[in-house]
Amino acid sequence: MTYLIIFLLLGFTVLFYLTYSPDISAIVIKKRWSYDNSKFVNIDKISVHYIDEGKKDAPVLIMLHGLSASLHTWHDVTKTLTKDFRVISLDLPGFGITGPWEESKKYDSKNYSKFVEKFINKLEIFSYTLVGNSFGGEISWQLAKNHRNKINALILINATPRLAPFKNWLIGWKLAYLPITKQLSLYFLPYFVTKNSLRRVFKNKDIPFSKFQQYSELTLRVGNRAALISLLKSYSFDPLLFAGDKLNIPTLVVWGEEDEVVPFDYTKEFILNSTNTQLEIVSNAGHLPHEELPIKTSKLIKIFLKPLID
Repeated sequence: MTYLIIFLLLGFTVLFYLTYSPDISAIVIKKRWSYDNSKFVNIDKISVHYIDEGKKDAPVLIMLHGLSASLHTWHDVTKTLTKDFRVISLDLPGFGITGPWEESKKYDSKNYSKFVEKFINKLEIFSYTLVGNSFGGEISWQLAKNHRNKINALILINATPRLAPFKNWLIGWKLAYLPITKQLSLYFLPYFVTKNSLRRVFKNKDIPFSKFQQYSELTLRVGNRAALISLLKSYSFDPLLFAGDKLNIPTLVVWGEEDEVVPFDYTKEFILNSTNTQLEIVSNAGHLPHEELPIKTSKLIKIFLKPLID
């Protein structure tokens, strides 16, 4: 019995050592994951990380990432877009370098859309196209509904108007949501959790270690895990999202056909509630076609927005 206890204690110690993942300070995260052209602006009492690149007098694209992502998701697709557009991406509150809101703020699409509106006004941008992936697509739609006169076009990439079905959730989201594990998720982030999650969102399973490291460390930014728990706990579908007249803004819906997270029926809701939609299906891509196939995705965007740059 003594040997069994010792063995169990040793096993627990090794498991703790291998999986314990303390928060990483905002200063360290900023140093490791900022780009040379990173910028910061204060909104809602937080320092918002963003990138503003391309031609300053060109049509503006505002890029909004999804859950557990960051502006880094747009890095490769932006390389070709900046030849014709001014491209602005940001880390939404609770993600990336930006970090969380104050505790009283509810993490829902309405508050996020209000936040993005403040960000856009702060940069004094009066005409733009919204590009949203996943949850960023819902935020984009919220903005489009309320500011139709400012928005030139809407681009939705594997977008969803609601959280994916629980059975489709990434393992990290499930751990952050379930009562029995959500507190543990504040202190532990085993490598297999990040690995499993990324292998779910990418069609190509040959993912470089640097990608695992990026997603893992930005999740560990102090406050981000608590923000995710808060978002998953408080989020609810907005019954007014598709209320009223259908959206008549030119809308491009890009769909990575191997998406294991968001069902196409969810994305289809945007199509059914728009009068001016074009659907482009991207083969050999999952939930993040702009990361897996950035050249193909940027080409679709440029063709669709050609009237803006002619």
